[in-house]
Amino acid sequence: MSKRPTEVRSINEIRKAADAGQLITKKEVAAFLQLSTRTIENYMLAGLPTLHINSQITRFYLNKVIRWVEENHLVVCANVKSAQQGNLHLPVHLR
Repeated sequence: MSKRPTEVRSINEIRKAADAGQLITKKEVAAFLQLSTRTIENYMLAGLPTLHINSQITRFYLNKVIRWVEENHLVVCANVKSAQQGNLHLPVHLR
């Protein structure tokens, strides 16, 4: 059984992962949005798009997280503003 990652990638690494269409963790969503993981859990209860791998693993597509945050007018941090300005280039199939 593989060990779960404990380190959170940097914001730039998270952006690169999103550009490549990779899934990100709850901790990485929290780091990107500059929020706590508890707030992300509350957002999940409120409808934040998630991908449940199994009963214990949940992942996110960053573009869907950003879109949901924008549509729900919840937070606007520098990283979301940067994405809004087109500085986060996502593959067409993920937009």
